[in-house]
Amino acid sequence: MSLSRLDLVGVRAITLLNPWALAVARLGKTVENRTWALPAGRLLIHAGKADDPAGYRHLEHLGHPRATVAEQVVRSAIVAVATVDTVCHVSEAPESGGRCECPTDWATPGQVHSRLADVVALPAPVPCPGRQGVWYPPGHVLDEVAASLALTQQAPLVCTGRRVDRQGRAQGAPCGNEFPPAPGETYPAMELRARILGWKVAPVPDDGAMPHAMCRSCAAPAEAKVRQS
Repeated sequence: MSLSRLDLVGVRAITLLNPWALAVARLGKTVENRTWALPAGRLLIHAGKADDPAGYRHLEHLGHPRATVAEQVVRSAIVAVATVDTVCHVSEAPESGGRCECPTDWATPGQVHSRLADVVALPAPVPCPGRQGVWYPPGHVLDEVAASLALTQQAPLVCTGRRVDRQGRAQGAPCGNEFPPAPGETYPAMELRARILGWKVAPVPDDGAMPHAMCRSCAAPAEAKVRQS
């Protein structure tokens, strides 16, 4: 998600109990259950101070051990940006029997389901106190949110490898395979993950441009040639 500070003007926040804020930010929770609908549009997800024991039990049921979840919980900080794109009122209608087509892992029967999309976890959560309801964060908090989001705006690594003939001369166009960053991933984390998966990455140039890189399939022949020499 590419957002500038101007994109955050007027954006509101909502405080969720733990571990629900973590579930939205990093565990795929795409529904917020309430008796009222969240406002449409962009929304900051704030992790509160307090816990909801039922949330930990629910995540355990979905395969997320409580100890692991507890280690990732952040308190009193904005942890993600999301977009409320649709609201489902079907479940609260008496004739529905509490049933609708919202994801059963996250949607609570009988509640209003505000559906979340385009969720991006902040690589650096922004500490600030929360409030009840939907609220407007102060300007300095939005400044820090924008700075944290800037860490997620990484271009993918692009393979510049080319086939070589028997004389070692490059042939044809560069490979062009891409290694995209994961949501919220900083460049060092992306580079480390690429290296683990067999990519070869040169140091970052002094001008800050993306470095030369070779995907696993291009790097393997190069390594084989070194071993043979």
